[in-house]
Amino acid sequence: MILDGQKYTIQLHDTAGQEEYDKIRQQFYKRADCFLLCYSIDNRVSFENASTKWIPEIKTNPPVPIVLLGTKLDNRKGKNNEVSTGEGDRLKRAINANSFVECSAKDYRNVELAIEEGMRACLMGVPEPEPEDSWACCKDALRCF
Repeated sequence: MILDGQKYTIQLHDTAGQEEYDKIRQQFYKRADCFLLCYSIDNRVSFENASTKWIPEIKTNPPVPIVLLGTKLDNRKGKNNEVSTGEGDRLKRAINANSFVECSAKDYRNVELAIEEGMRACLMGVPEPEPEDSWACCKDALRCF
């Protein structure tokens, strides 16, 4: 891939979520330069698993950059059980991911951006955690004045 005029070779590994691949996944994690952590926008369980199952599993020492990907963007229909963009953004901050992208392989929306963000994360390394915004709860109320 070419990013900012520089040519890079990338290798993607889909480590699958099935339990029978647990040992194989661990081997891939040791050599990872970046994780593209995916959840399905139309599947709340997959979103919850991103933080409760996958983040604990992929946490490495030293830490490795993470790009959070909300997949199946083409399935967003505005239903209550869907994961909102705001929820994805909050998870991105909670896990200290480098970036967050919603994408769709079906209609090829933001797929290239997702890969570019992965490459940028590899180059930048793990970001400093964002400071907690102690005024976040009040900002909406302040906009009213």
